Amino acid sequence: MKKIVLLFFVLLSVFQINASEALQDSIKKANKLYLAKNFEASAKTYNSIVKLGYESPELYYNLGNAYYKANKIALAIVNYERALKLKPSFDDARYNLDMANKLIIDKIEIVPEFFLTTWFKAIILMFSFDTWAYLSVFLFLLCLLFLGIYFFSKLLSFRKFSFFFAFFLLLMAILSFVFARKQHYYQVETKYAIIYETTVTLKSSPSESGTNIFPLHEGTKVQMLENIGEWTQVKVADGKQAWLKKESILEI
Repeated sequence: MKKIVLLFFVLLSVFQINASEALQDSIKKANKLYLAKNFEASAKTYNSIVKLGYESPELYYNLGNAYYKANKIALAIVNYERALKLKPSFDDARYNLDMANKLIIDKIEIVPEFFLTTWFKAIILMFSFDTWAYLSVFLFLLCLLFLGIYFFSKLLSFRKFSFFFAFFLLLMAILSFVFARKQHYYQVETKYAIIYETTVTLKSSPSESGTNIFPLHEGTKVQMLENIGEWTQVKVADGKQAWLKKESILEI
């Protein structure tokens, strides 16, 4: 039995090595096609990697660049957004996203946020969910360490310092945990999508018989609120809400 298990792990290792080599070959092929200005073929190759289950900020960024060069702006925007979803601090992806957004038709005035809310979001999005979570655990462990020093130290001044520093670390750990939860909410629980069709008319209700409210065009970002059958209720940056067909959008 041990030999069978060992053989299984050997075969698994070989499979992983082969898969890794195949992945690297595909990436090299996509990069080569991009440099040769064959942007549609490059995008197709990058996309085949994504369909295999691989994802990374850099992969989505490269895919976005290929679609941008192929003049497929909605697909470029989707992939830049996906890159930023995985890595909010990805400045190159954010810059290219801003460039792509300048090419879309809809120029929607965003509802202004309270400045403290904007600052709060900016701080949260500095790091990923994992980073905030790891930081929270690390600070909590440090807190326990200094509490231990407080209980076992014989020096009064050192015990006071340890107690107050442990309290400070506990507050920072709690704050990091809150930031991790908020990051998860912004990046995972709050779902956004990009209009994929050239023009789509939004409805007052999830039905073809619903009243036409307003049109949106390819590349516009919307927040997904609710799904009913083949319909999705969305919210635009200016606060308007309406319904459209799921097939009209690509989820980020």
